[in-house]
Order: sequence, then C-alpha cells, then structure tokens
Amino acid sequence: MKGFVSFTLVIAIIAVLLFFKIGMMETETKLDSATNELIKAEITNKDRTMLENGVDKIINKKLEEQILKNNFDTTRAQNEINIELSKYLYNKTYGAKITGENIGESTNTFLNENSKVTILKTKYLTYAEYNFCSNLLKNTTIKKKFGNEIKTEFMIPIGYTNKIAKPI
Repeated sequence: MKGFVSFTLVIAIIAVLLFFKIGMMETETKLDSATNELIKAEITNKDRTMLENGVDKIINKKLEEQILKNNFDTTRAQNEINIELSKYLYNKTYGAKITGENIGESTNTFLNENSKVTILKTKYLTYAEYNFCSNLLKNTTIKKKFGNEIKTEFMIPIGYTNKIAKPI
C-alpha cells in the first residue's frame, strides 16, 4: 500500500510538472509570435518613415533648385517638383479620398491638381513653399497602407507644407 501511495504521488507530481511545462511552451510560442509581429511592425514603420523622408527630400531639393535657377514661374516649378515626386511615388502610393477610397496612382496630374508652389523674392531673401492643399473639396490625399496584423499608414496630410528661405 505504501508503494502505491508513493507511486501515485510521483505520477501526480509528474502530471503537475508536465502541466507547467505545457503552459510555459504555450507562453513561449505566444511571446515569439508577439516578437515577430513587433519586428514586422518595426519594418513597416521604417518603410513608412523612408517614404516620408523621401518625399521631404525631393521637395526640399527641387525647391532649392528653383531658387538657384531664379525660377519664379510657379506653375513650371510646381510641375518640375511634381514630376520628381510622381516618379518617386509611382507604385508605392495611391491617390485617395480621405475616407480611404483609392482613386488611382499618384500621377503628376494628380499632384498638380492637389498642390501649390509659392516662390517669392524680397530684398534680403528668397522664399519657396510647396503645399499639398488637396482639391477644392479638401477630400483627397496620397496614401499607402503597410502591414497585415499591425497596421500603419503613410499619408500626405491636407495642408502639408515644406518651406525654404535662402538669403540673397
């Protein structure tokens, strides 16, 4: 009888240890899954940031070029900037309603219809500004969605402005 009680006690302890081991394995699996999702989120966040930085860099570079060329034809300047932007954004983003509805590629025409360039020269400095002002209804933007489970979004907000001032 003494051996039977000891045997059942050992079996019970082994069952409890197996229960804890299974729980730890499930926790490790969930932790690994969460870690993988966070890594994916970090990668998509990096991609979004790279896209944002690329847009800013192109606009800054092209605004500086317009100032150096003394180009005060804002329509031509806007078109030159938007040609570069549309090349960069091609197959990366899409024109969209603010509700999220896709309305097509981020083409040069779309950008020209939704942006404005201002270039002014004073006695002491030259000022250039690129503004994504949307359309008359203020309901269009440029978007790109990233991620499956953890989602993030690139969007040029209505009213986005990039300015440069250079002393003369």
